Amino acid sequence: MSNRLADETSPYLRQHAENPVDWFPWGDEAFEKAAAEDKPVFLSVGYSACHWCHVMERESFESEEVAAFLNEHFVSVKVDREERPDVDAVYMDAVQALTGGGGWPMSVFLRPDRRPFYGGTYWPHPPRPGMPGFLHILTRLNHVWRAERENANTAAEGLTDAVRQAAEAPPSGDGEPGADLLETAGRKLLRYADREQGGFGRAPKFPHAVDLRVLLRIGRRFGEPEATEHVTNTLDLMVRGGIYDQLGGGFHRYSTDGQWLVPHFEKMLYDQGLLVPALLEASLADGGDAGARKNARRAARETCNYVLREMTVDGGAFAAAQDADTDGEEGKFFVWDRSEFDAALGESLGAFFAAGFGVTEGGNWEGKNILTAPRDPETPPIDAEPLELEDALAALLERRNTTRTRPFRDDKVVASWNGLMIGALGQAAAVLEEPKYADAALAAADFLQAELWHDGTLHRSWKDGRRGAPGFAEDYFALADGLCDLWQARQEPRLLSFATELAEAGLDRFGGPTPESPLFQTAEGEDELPARRIEATDGATPGGTALAITALQKLAALTGRREWDDRATALLGGLSGVMKAQPMQAGWALLGLDRRLGPRTEVVIAAESEQAAAPLLAAARQTFAPHATLVNAAADTGGVDPELLTGKIPQDGRAAAYVCVGTSCSPPITEPAALRGRLLPQGAAG
Repeated sequence: MSNRLADETSPYLRQHAENPVDWFPWGDEAFEKAAAEDKPVFLSVGYSACHWCHVMERESFESEEVAAFLNEHFVSVKVDREERPDVDAVYMDAVQALTGGGGWPMSVFLRPDRRPFYGGTYWPHPPRPGMPGFLHILTRLNHVWRAERENANTAAEGLTDAVRQAAEAPPSGDGEPGADLLETAGRKLLRYADREQGGFGRAPKFPHAVDLRVLLRIGRRFGEPEATEHVTNTLDLMVRGGIYDQLGGGFHRYSTDGQWLVPHFEKMLYDQGLLVPALLEASLADGGDAGARKNARRAARETCNYVLREMTVDGGAFAAAQDADTDGEEGKFFVWDRSEFDAALGESLGAFFAAGFGVTEGGNWEGKNILTAPRDPETPPIDAEPLELEDALAALLERRNTTRTRPFRDDKVVASWNGLMIGALGQAAAVLEEPKYADAALAAADFLQAELWHDGTLHRSWKDGRRGAPGFAEDYFALADGLCDLWQARQEPRLLSFATELAEAGLDRFGGPTPESPLFQTAEGEDELPARRIEATDGATPGGTALAITALQKLAALTGRREWDDRATALLGGLSGVMKAQPMQAGWALLGLDRRLGPRTEVVIAAESEQAAAPLLAAARQTFAPHATLVNAAADTGGVDPELLTGKIPQDGRAAAYVCVGTSCSPPITEPAALRGRLLPQGAAG
């Protein structure tokens, strides 16, 4: 018999609808029941693609024994962290304060007034050596609640204080941040860098896509080849490793080892949306290995193709995630036996491509093979004729798709993640000269405006025709930022109009008491939580305040609303303490700081037709110029600041580019090579 979760929109919650646990969704009903029956609340937070969430469900939440104990002594609440990042963040702060770590599944025990008194992550059932069993935890906490209530109350006071302290705004630092802060942040990032295996730190390794983009800007601004080389090397090793899907494109969430070989196999939309811009920028940046830059370009294209092929839902928006598990086994869909290559390609080609992907009889992970490519940058992933390679990859992909159960796809639409992907596809359309990426991004943007934007409120998620909770700061500003990036590839006036509405509403809903105050994650009075959190740092995705900074900067440059540029600068001051002390938690803000430091560059292409403008547009788009705002005056410029266009005309019938740096504009440039030279660092500084 189904429980209450059967009526929810979240696929993750629906996965638990047949559990014997008497689950409640997050809401007043559960806490009113807990108060009336004097029971603690067991809060379980996870997401659909989470491997260990599935393990805990199989072991504990499908257990009649565990369910009976939970149902008798607790009120159980299940939350999808992707739908409710506010609930997840507040109680994750409590778990981290209590244990020093965190993760998912997250398990927290609350008083009926929503204050936490104990928490952790995964507990097994039955117990394992060195790990207490979940039923033991439940039994002990039930005893504390019944016989040692004062201990629970004292713990709740302490954890609530910790949550409220974590929710407060960080120290703002000393005035407006400058180039010295950016340079210091770059040095710290390089200090964390793994020079041999790429990335940062040791296992497990996450992509840190935004930090890589910061280093590209460090390399460009300060002439630091070491920074650029680390980025191109890291991305190349990732693209050649198991964290990258060698057949289908796209990146798994992270690598469990230090060599990018063994991932947790879930694929998150936000990782694709963050990594595609990093790959594109690395492919354009001067410095690093040329083969690695070419590989980055290929991976960007393949990742975009993966999103269009496998992550697009009916209507045009993008699904949240693909699962790590298939048939109860992690990675089963993605790993290979050596014999499968012969079955798909024949003995000769099978042996050739198996060697190319590092496939052996013994395997490289639990007797199976995670596909990888040669790690030597001078060696192409597979040294074969293009047509032969394309045919072989298609045959292998066909075998994977037809002989195995596909991973579950969580097809809810998350606003902020779609915003990131819309921006990434816009950038890919421009750099890779591939209009279908802009078409897909535009369809997604239209879907979000039609389905998630309602009466001046952006909703966090959508599934099966139903909107989820009101959106958070990250939703408004990730989407606004992505719309600006898409506009650079496809100058549709409605994109600027929608982005403007989002920015205005976002500042109104989430703004703090002063212009420099970091934004709140939630609008005032929307839910009763122990604290209203400030969005001062990045997590797996950029924080709302940092996203607001870049969105406001881009909108100001395009529309001429200088008050938004001033607000972005003030917000940078509010985050300067975080950028200085914790650069790996402030990567997106550092992108905004680099843009603020400029020099602010405006490029206007004036031509008698869009066809005539194309060569100059391509030259600008094929140059790594992160401070540049590009306007094609031959296309629709509705909503653009008229001052940008004043005096910009073709030259003797030829398309001309005008590059304005600060208040100084260049003479008209008619040659693509000259435009590219003007946009390189030495040109921009001149």
